[in-house]
Amino acid sequence: MNPLQTNSYPLDMAKDIYNLCLPLQRLGITYFTYLKKFTDGSQIYLSNSGQWIEDYFKLELYKTSLFEDSPDSYNSGYFIWPKEDHSPVFLHARDYFNSDNGITIIEKNINYCEFYFFSGPVKATWLNNFYLNNIDLLKKFIIFFKSEGGRILRKSEKNRLHIHNASNLKSHDHFPNLKNERNVRNEFLSEINAMDIISQDKISIKLSSREKEVAQNILMGKTAQRIADQLVISRKTVERHIENIKNKLNCSNKVELIKRLIIFENNNSGA
Repeated sequence: MNPLQTNSYPLDMAKDIYNLCLPLQRLGITYFTYLKKFTDGSQIYLSNSGQWIEDYFKLELYKTSLFEDSPDSYNSGYFIWPKEDHSPVFLHARDYFNSDNGITIIEKNINYCEFYFFSGPVKATWLNNFYLNNIDLLKKFIIFFKSEGGRILRKSEKNRLHIHNASNLKSHDHFPNLKNERNVRNEFLSEINAMDIISQDKISIKLSSREKEVAQNILMGKTAQRIADQLVISRKTVERHIENIKNKLNCSNKVELIKRLIIFENNNSGA
């Protein structure tokens, strides 16, 4: 069953996503798709092309996608699309959308996994090197997308898609063993005593004045209720601000949030 028959929200939002993605055209990137897969089997699927969304589900292209397995199958990182892959999902993108030379950025969280797909024209073979040299630009766009598209993403949470028989999708044997890769990375970091190193790269994001107030109170160890009382707002509003901050800083839990806020405060203390 095509999930779009009962849930047209992704198609309805395609024009808005297209407008959000206009800055990518300056980089030669013509297509952008966002996929958020949850451990319960549901997902959010948004793209700047409504036709691509329609074909993806109507033609069941998801059955040959590298990114439709369980969220537990992936780790955070990025994946350059393979030129030698002739599966229907890649062939259809090349032949009917002039979409190739792509990269997928993966962000793994506890109960879900997010995928950001960027691609350009078939002849734009230079894009792969551009991605590798400018990952920071793509990550800044992701922050922009989650910030400016917050309303769409929040509403998408209430309009998740459910693919019929998604649990029966075949696992991709040719996809890298990401779990094993994670073990290798951890063993390497352990050997060089780097497991607890936190990146000191400048976190380039924008927090609203209210979000900054909430962040400062979090670093003081205050609970959401205490912050609400101090700022004279509801606890629900505080929790919404905290969720927005976590999204902007790419955090999945409170420990990560505090670590990232410390770095953010240190790097922006002179601003």
